[in-house]
Amino acid sequence: MGEIDCRFTWPTLTILLGVILTLAFILQQISSPAWIEYVFIPRFLLHRPWTPLTAIFLHLDLAHFGLNLLGLSLIGQDIERMTASKKELLVIFLLSGIAGHLLLVPLAPPNSCYLGASNAILGLFGAELVIEFTYGALSDALFWGGWFLLIDLIDSGGLHLTGFITGVVYSILRRKKLCELKI
Repeated sequence: MGEIDCRFTWPTLTILLGVILTLAFILQQISSPAWIEYVFIPRFLLHRPWTPLTAIFLHLDLAHFGLNLLGLSLIGQDIERMTASKKELLVIFLLSGIAGHLLLVPLAPPNSCYLGASNAILGLFGAELVIEFTYGALSDALFWGGWFLLIDLIDSGGLHLTGFITGVVYSILRRKKLCELKI
């Protein structure tokens, strides 16, 4: 069994994703309403198949953006530190964001629209829980992720649980590879 490396390393992919989210938010603010073409609307999925991906990088307002950026910084750096591959963080982030949107199709009204990185962030939280439970070493992720889940349940009725479930399932399937911790 490996041990978690406690030496500080820059969470470069987490920082890069944060910069991309920030640039997308700035572009969204200066290009409105053109960004609406990139929001995920279940009814238009066949006509706009890119939107489950592009919607991850769009946010409703500054509070929505800020909360997602906070979640990414708190949980993303843990995933980066704990796994042997930065690629895993990117895969979990994108897969949870995209699958989280697509899993909403049968659950949501067809004309509703979805945007934001909440599915992706909660997918990272789900992955971190799997990794931590595997090693019996729970961190503050349980606290922060729990808050994000609670806010999601209150704010959106739990619609982002699809991202959380995606992150958990992916991490269980990839547990052996994910849990090759840096020593």
